[in-house]
Amino acid sequence: MGYDGAGNYTRQRNFSADASANIRILASAMDQEFDDFASAMTLPLLKDGQNTPTANIPMGGYKFTNVGGPSSATDYMRAQDFINNVPIYMIDTESSTDNISVSASYFTTASAGDSPAGGTRVLIKMGSNKGSAPAIHLNTGDGNPHSATVVLNDGSALYSGAIVNGGIYEFIFASAASVWHLMNPFARLATTATPGYVELATTAEAQTGTDTTRAITPAIANQLLSANAATTASAGIIEIATTAEVTTGTDTGRAVTPAGLEVFRKQERSNAAVVAVTSTGSTVSFVWRSSAASAWSASVSGQGVAIFHNLGLASGNAAAVMLQLTAASPASSRKYNVNPYSLQANQCSFEFVNIEVTASVAYPSSVNVAINVVT
Repeated sequence: MGYDGAGNYTRQRNFSADASANIRILASAMDQEFDDFASAMTLPLLKDGQNTPTANIPMGGYKFTNVGGPSSATDYMRAQDFINNVPIYMIDTESSTDNISVSASYFTTASAGDSPAGGTRVLIKMGSNKGSAPAIHLNTGDGNPHSATVVLNDGSALYSGAIVNGGIYEFIFASAASVWHLMNPFARLATTATPGYVELATTAEAQTGTDTTRAITPAIANQLLSANAATTASAGIIEIATTAEVTTGTDTGRAVTPAGLEVFRKQERSNAAVVAVTSTGSTVSFVWRSSAASAWSASVSGQGVAIFHNLGLASGNAAAVMLQLTAASPASSRKYNVNPYSLQANQCSFEFVNIEVTASVAYPSSVNVAINVVT
């Protein structure tokens, strides 16, 4: 008889019935019974793996427990392996901007209260807009939730607006840092206050200069700068001259800043030749002179003083002359005028004239003169 197709086994003979019927034990009867046993024994699955199923096996609502992890694509997948490798869809139940509260039966049964494995992926539909530092609370209904902060994919802090109400977002758990990485932050347009996506401006849009939502590339910026360079006839963009370019004094395409001009002036002043002389009667002597004027000489010339600067000025050169006159002995009511009357190749001569009409003295007893000649 054997198995009946529903998993029930029926014996071939009933030895008690045979005894009641005075049927002796027969070898043929014993062989028939035990041959049927032997045939039935080939059908069960052996725990040591000696045989394999020959048809689909219904589990009747039961499950395999304490199974090993899969090692190939044809192996069974445990619930934990599914959690660690396949995104699980959950719905956020929080209205708070700081929390994301979700629960899934897989997590509840396989990892309640425990930290998810590294690489665990979840998909969550948001119940509200989230702020810049939300935390995912996993299994909030089991009394022992796991909580971890959300960061961007590169590990940097989340920005406000990266997670919005109704959006479905993918998160991957990083076990080393115990954080959830947001893989698909809300794709919004960039502003001056928040990062985001931006469209590149065309050359025409950049030239118009009114668009506030598009970005200019370096190539277009270079085109605009080249096309709008300042000239002596029109306003535009101009490069600032370096100190060396200011000092050289030949560049016609760059602008000089007040700071650059001051550096140039200081250099000129440091190169200036300055002397101070005092004159008494026919004697002229130097009170002070700079190193650039160490070879200069002076003497009385007519009603004034002649300074020999030895600059060798050509006819096309210019000389800036600064004079300072002080009289040591005349009364304070007397005033003196300084008239340069000779600017030669190597000499500056000056005449000191008393212009006070009531003055009786035509020449001061002591005069200091400072002369600065810059070529």
